[in-house]
Amino acid sequence: MKTKNNSGNSIERFADRVVELMPRMMRAMIREERNHLSRGLISLPQLWTMIAICDHGPCSMQVVAGEIGLPCSTATSLVDRLVAMGLVRRQQGTADRRQVMAAVTPKGKKILEQICREKRKSVIGLFQTISAGERAAYLQIIEKLLANDAQTRAAAR
Repeated sequence: MKTKNNSGNSIERFADRVVELMPRMMRAMIREERNHLSRGLISLPQLWTMIAICDHGPCSMQVVAGEIGLPCSTATSLVDRLVAMGLVRRQQGTADRRQVMAAVTPKGKKILEQICREKRKSVIGLFQTISAGERAAYLQIIEKLLANDAQTRAAAR
């Protein structure tokens, strides 16, 4: 989708270019992948949910919701679908048996590992054509954007 904005280096022009280029970048990154995500067997929000649960170990729906930035009811629905697929299981909390915790199953971990392996291979393939300095600059920008986002979210709480 092309946009007509001739305002030079404005933030609006930058946004137009990012919106135009990012889908192409994502397609280039997944072109060679053959995993559950690239085949449409799990969605991006389901992947984010599995990663959040894996990163935290068994955790509550409130933790999952906070990590993925969605309401608790939405996180619960995502977990419901992942449980039905055998990728996540529910268990009672150890400190409070009334609390329901989510944990990634061995099948879910295997799928996450496959996705990470293929993503790593895709990134190497895509970024091997630019210099180490350009890759370092790219990482620095991503890390700065994520740090700024984390600060903004923390300030909003």
